[in-house]
Amino acid sequence: MDTSEAKHSNQQDYNYQHFHIIALDHLTNADNYMSLLNRETHWIHTLGTTEPRGTSIKETVFISDLHALQFIYKRDTVACRDEVTSFSLNRTAVVVVVVVLLLVVVIVVVLVVLVVVVVVVVVVVVVVVVVVVVIAVVVVVVVVVVVVVVVVVVVVVVVLLYPQRLAFARQVLSQSAKIAHQDDKTLREDVMKFLTGLDSFRSLPFHVVDSSEAENMTSKRDMLLKPVMNSLNDLAEAGLVSSRCINDTGFMLISMFQGQPWALKVLDAAGKPGPGLTEFRLNFVGDYDICRSAVSEGSRTVKGNYVTWKFDVASVVVANPAATPMITWGVCMADTCTEQEVTEFAFEAVQRFGLNETLNVLLAESHTDLRQASAATVISILFYDDDHHHQQHGYHHHHHHHHHHHHHHNYCYLHQQQLIIIIITIAVINSINIIMFIIITIVIINFDIKDSQIVKH
Repeated sequence: MDTSEAKHSNQQDYNYQHFHIIALDHLTNADNYMSLLNRETHWIHTLGTTEPRGTSIKETVFISDLHALQFIYKRDTVACRDEVTSFSLNRTAVVVVVVVLLLVVVIVVVLVVLVVVVVVVVVVVVVVVVVVVVIAVVVVVVVVVVVVVVVVVVVVVVVLLYPQRLAFARQVLSQSAKIAHQDDKTLREDVMKFLTGLDSFRSLPFHVVDSSEAENMTSKRDMLLKPVMNSLNDLAEAGLVSSRCINDTGFMLISMFQGQPWALKVLDAAGKPGPGLTEFRLNFVGDYDICRSAVSEGSRTVKGNYVTWKFDVASVVVANPAATPMITWGVCMADTCTEQEVTEFAFEAVQRFGLNETLNVLLAESHTDLRQASAATVISILFYDDDHHHQQHGYHHHHHHHHHHHHHHNYCYLHQQQLIIIIITIAVINSINIIMFIIITIVIINFDIKDSQIVKH
């Protein structure tokens, strides 16, 4: 072996040893086997070109090391591939698990919220029901307590006080009956005094008598005529009656005392007291036709006008307050006098007889050709109800005349139903055409009639 071969042999020994050392190192720590494999492949290529394989132990060791490295490479390559695949699968599984966990969490949260809402609603409903029940119980208890208290009070009043009140009421009723009986008797006496005084004109011998009775007749006439004329003068001075009404009334009275036929019709037309006075049947209807036919003769014309005087009882307790008596008297007056002036005459008559504390004078009613006096007077009595009496008693006023009283006007109103009945009666009595009657009735129904004026004294 020459020197060159010795160098080559030494180099191979070095290479084998170095590679073996590296191989051993990499067999125990094969982290960089890819780079090692490349280097060893180069060495194999170098060795292969310099020396046939299998010719020495060193080469055999090297090849063995190389096979070991190849095995390690294949093993690690498969393991790496399996690890990558396993990692990919593990990542997908993790994503799935995370998604599932998120869904579970969401479902749990929703369920918890629903449960909380249901619980809150149930609690609120229970609280409301409890409050309502408590309020209802309180109300029932209060009502029961009030009812019990009322019942107890009523029982106490009935048991303790009723006998005393009943005894007192019986005593009062007994005394009231006695007072009412006495008042009825007094009222009848006053009314009889008034009616007898007004009717005294009929007892005068207005017609022609013989000379033996002339002086006595003149005395009676003067006795009645003088106070009447004084009353006319007082009314004229007080300005309560117009001069024309005063003059025509005075002329009518003088003509009556003179016995003139037309003036005597005025007296005959007046209402006459009839039976039933003690039962307070105080409706004295005169003769409308006779009064309207009374017309003076000569140059001065005075006509009779039928009017109705109306009075009711004032400040008197009667046995039946709901049936307080009312007096209506048909008289014949001069047609130049208004209803108010005729009312003044009636009030003057009541004053003259001293009955102003017993009788209230109401507004007189003047009757025209379309308002038959007898029918209107009867109906006004039949339908003059208790409400009117209460109204009238509430408007008691003093009269202004020669005794220095003041005069006022007051009003009451007929009910429409009563007025319709009056119109029907008047229509039947006077035979008014049915069409005209229907028109009048419709007009009355649609308008408030306020013509029942009352003068209170």
